[in-house]
Amino acid sequence: VDARAPARDALATAELHQVHHLVVVDGSELVGVVCRCNLEPARTLDAVARCMRSPAVTELADASVDEAARTLKDCGIGCLPVLDDSGALVGIVTRRDLGSAGALPDIPGIDRCASCGTGHHLRAQRCPDDRVLCFQCDGELTHQAISQFPGAPSAREVA
Repeated sequence: VDARAPARDALATAELHQVHHLVVVDGSELVGVVCRCNLEPARTLDAVARCMRSPAVTELADASVDEAARTLKDCGIGCLPVLDDSGALVGIVTRRDLGSAGALPDIPGIDRCASCGTGHHLRAQRCPDDRVLCFQCDGELTHQAISQFPGAPSAREVA
């Protein structure tokens, strides 16, 4: 989808093709990735560029399935645009694709949020033993932990 396209048009494209992620281009150059979760709350005329993750984390076409899975987990992302040796976009691989290939176990805390089970908007693990959480649950658990301590700062003071 073009970076200058309205968010509503990109959302319609994702729905039409029944996909969650779209690659974002400016002409023929890959400039980012956007998912439905970022498009849905956007104002309808906002440009896709305002909603996308940029720069996109990519993988080369000759990478192994295990390398792609490791990149997704390490970066806490849901898809990887795939590039050929010249840097041209040749495809996209998602968590679902890698799970179907057996490269991701589909286990909460490993490649799904340990709290709510979603596979979207996961944060990267801070260390190898961390349980994986989505950004929403990570924020809620951090807020709960802070509020358990007497004299703890409020959520506003933390933010």
